[in-house]
Amino acid sequence: MTDKHQQIADILCQLTADLLTDNTINYNGIKLSTIKLNCRTGSGHATYCKYDSRLKTFTITYGKKMIKSKFSDYQITHWLTYREIIKYNYFDGKPSLLNVLTHTICHEFSHLIQQHFKWHIKGSVHNHKFYDILDYFYDTGIAIVLRDRLSETCKTQRISLRQIKEPVQLPDHENISFTLNDMVSFVHKNKTVKGKISKINRKTVAIKVGRLFNHTVWRVPKSLVQPADT
Repeated sequence: MTDKHQQIADILCQLTADLLTDNTINYNGIKLSTIKLNCRTGSGHATYCKYDSRLKTFTITYGKKMIKSKFSDYQITHWLTYREIIKYNYFDGKPSLLNVLTHTICHEFSHLIQQHFKWHIKGSVHNHKFYDILDYFYDTGIAIVLRDRLSETCKTQRISLRQIKEPVQLPDHENISFTLNDMVSFVHKNKTVKGKISKINRKTVAIKVGRLFNHTVWRVPKSLVQPADT
């Protein structure tokens, strides 16, 4: 039996495909309906847009666990899509679950357009060009239409999208800096895990969890890491 997170991921895929075949959408003089796209549901958190230069085809993946985590009032705040709604006042700055899922479509489709025009460079993906594209979805009203379609489809399939009554306090991750051996925490399967930072990369940190000779190493996105009380 298909669970609701799988159902929602499938709906996001369908709405994304519908976007591409909408001949009224014309960005920068290019009809997007000429672009080849595959949409798929992934089993994990990973949600991304990738281009295959050999097949000249884009693939957008929506992770089931990404959707599941956005049903959590705490975990949803760690996603960039949540923070963008507040920071750039998309949907009047209201990060309800419906708004965040709709914005997820806009976010990934913006990456598709960005990659199509080659407006990205290594280490600078979420740049001003990317946000110019993202603004387009809101300035033209496409985001509102998408939200209405997502809402109606979920109602038809009897999927309940709970509402966040009050915006959860936005974590100020951008002002948090980490150093080696810092004690930090992150949430995994609704449980808080604590450990010590052993390596810091551009987007992730390696965290040793457990005792000296009996530990595991977790690679965790920086946005999901919090300082922990020692």
